[in-house]
Amino acid sequence: MIVSLERLLEMMEEFELTELDELADHIIDTSREGVLAKIRKLPKELITHPFQLELT
Repeated sequence: MIVSLERLLEMMEEFELTELDELADHIIDTSREGVLAKIRKLPKELITHPFQLELT
């Protein structure tokens, strides 16, 4: 069996997960919270930059 598949099945058993949806939801929620925490730490200032968009 592929090592990554074995590890996935072990992890699902360890956390008593029966579906990948549960694991996917956890990964997405955890990642989202991590990104939002980093965004909250950004300086609260307006940053501007001249940006030119060329539409053809």
